Amino acid sequence: MTRTGRRLAGPAYLGLFVSLLVGYGLAISHGQWMFGPPVVQLMLSCFVLTIPLFFAGIIFSSLIGEAKDQHLNGVFLQSDGRVVWWA
Repeated sequence: MTRTGRRLAGPAYLGLFVSLLVGYGLAISHGQWMFGPPVVQLMLSCFVLTIPLFFAGIIFSSLIGEAKDQHLNGVFLQSDGRVVWWA
């Protein structure tokens, strides 16, 4: 793994944890956080629901980068049913 991947993974775990806690807090508040017009509420909901995916993507790509350094082999199943190996 490169040094950049290691530097990004640590804060990404923290961001993932915090964003999940914020989402959980908003979910159990049962509408106490409602403010502004419905469009603002919708945008806030979309942001809170998708930001954990952003951090999870950073973590996933960091882990794949580390695994590629260890000669990760994979398999693709093509649409015609053929199996293609790559190294």
